[in-house]
Amino acid sequence: MTLFNPDRIAAAVKAAYNLQFADNPLAETVSSEHILNALSDFSLPVTAEGAVEQIVESLWRDHLTVH
Repeated sequence: MTLFNPDRIAAAVKAAYNLQFADNPLAETVSSEHILNALSDFSLPVTAEGAVEQIVESLWRDHLTVH
């Protein structure tokens, strides 16, 4: 049984984000907590792939408001 590991999930999401937005990657200082908080921005039901996509979009919106 695989245990829920927030840091690994956050790292995977960050990698997906940086791949999609290679010209404007997330700063190293973006925390796992911040990334996982983006989970609250989408509604269920959603596939795992859809969840990552929506988290990436949420982070992109946050990133735009910060910069």
